[in-house]
Amino acid sequence: MKAHDWHNYTLKPQANQALGSIGETKPKPKVVKVKTGYTASMNRVAVEQESTLTIAGTEQRRDYSNFLVHSRSESILARHKEAARKVYLPYVRKLASVNK
Repeated sequence: MKAHDWHNYTLKPQANQALGSIGETKPKPKVVKVKTGYTASMNRVAVEQESTLTIAGTEQRRDYSNFLVHSRSESILARHKEAARKVYLPYVRKLASVNK
């Protein structure tokens, strides 16, 4: 953390609305790295820019998310059944032995 950032972080909670009268440091512009090989007349592309998904890519993501949802819900259902079985099975066995 740089000194001017630290100064802003500590002044803002203390000064609140009086910060305008004290004066706030100007924020430094964020540097965006671009891919090399582009001329000035071409649109520059950021290094960290994600490409947009195609229709096939979107369908693949949707199918995988549906698969995850169904597999997790089946897992939750199986754990719920097992937990219910552990809770009620002793009572069922006890009633079965009493009714014999």
